[in-house]
Amino acid sequence: MNPEVAGEMLKSLGCHVKVVSNGQEVLAALSEEIEKMNELKERS
Repeated sequence: MNPEVAGEMLKSLGCHVKVVSNGQEVLAALSEEIEKMNELKERS
């Protein structure tokens, strides 16, 4: 299945999706999400 198609299917179910091309992009995206979560946690 095409990753973009799978991503759109998951989005239609209410999931937050980011399609990446390789492992390095996965780690960068995960790091960004963790940073965002930590910022939100600090604000509350």
